[in-house]
Amino acid sequence: MVDDEVQTKSRKDLRREVDDAEKKFQGYVARRNEFNDKARQMRDDRDLLHNRRKEIMTEVNALRTEKDKALGDLRKHKERRDTLHKQAKKIIEMKRSKHELTKGESLSTDLFALKDTMRKLEYTQQTTPLTMEKERELIDQIKEGYSAIAELEKEYATVLEINSEVETLDGSLDTLFKEADSEHQLVVKYYEATRKLQEKMDDIYREVRHLISEADKKHTAFIDFRKKADSFHEKASEMRGKLNEIRKEGRENAIEARKLIGDQNKAARSAVQNKELMDEKLDEALEQLLKKGKISL
Repeated sequence: MVDDEVQTKSRKDLRREVDDAEKKFQGYVARRNEFNDKARQMRDDRDLLHNRRKEIMTEVNALRTEKDKALGDLRKHKERRDTLHKQAKKIIEMKRSKHELTKGESLSTDLFALKDTMRKLEYTQQTTPLTMEKERELIDQIKEGYSAIAELEKEYATVLEINSEVETLDGSLDTLFKEADSEHQLVVKYYEATRKLQEKMDDIYREVRHLISEADKKHTAFIDFRKKADSFHEKASEMRGKLNEIRKEGRENAIEARKLIGDQNKAARSAVQNKELMDEKLDEALEQLLKKGKISL
């Protein structure tokens, strides 16, 4: 009876130690799993942010390509506009050099008046009786008049030619100014397009910087949770080792107790006639069991 009570007490102590170790072990496992779940969530959030950043950068690259094209068109039309302005400036300078432009009308009037005078002189020569001296003077006047008419006609022809050139220059100038204005409108158009594209890109860059910052925070949290999970995993592993040791010791104690009781039974059977000897053996068995130590956590 005493052997059964001692064996039962030892088993209760070991069972209590096993239960305590099991609770701590399961607690560590639960905490490890909790932090692993949080780490996975942080990792998933981080990856989502990185994927969103990649998508946005694809949009940025498309906008950058569009902006570069607009800038190329802007430069092309700006160069064309400036070239047209330079050509127009040259034409204006050429027009200024054609000072005969203002003399055309007066030359035409002078030429008409001189020809009319010549006709009158010729009419006078043909219809009026003159002395030899007066006729010579009249003939000299007519010769000088026709010589002057020839010079005026030559000068007038030059003026007409210059006026024609100036009119051509005016037409070219008008064409150049129209083309230059058209090119300038295109310059303004593409400048506005590039400005709007740059503003859109700036907004996206701000979003990208925010995503990177948030992703870094998620990554930091992921590392922290993973470290905590690893820490509790180590504690769980240590506790599992202790739990196995306690269980192993319990099994060894049970084997040894059964062996000891078997030995006692043999001794009891051999000394069944001697009650004092049997009590002595039981006391020895009890003392040996009580000497067994417990595993503390």
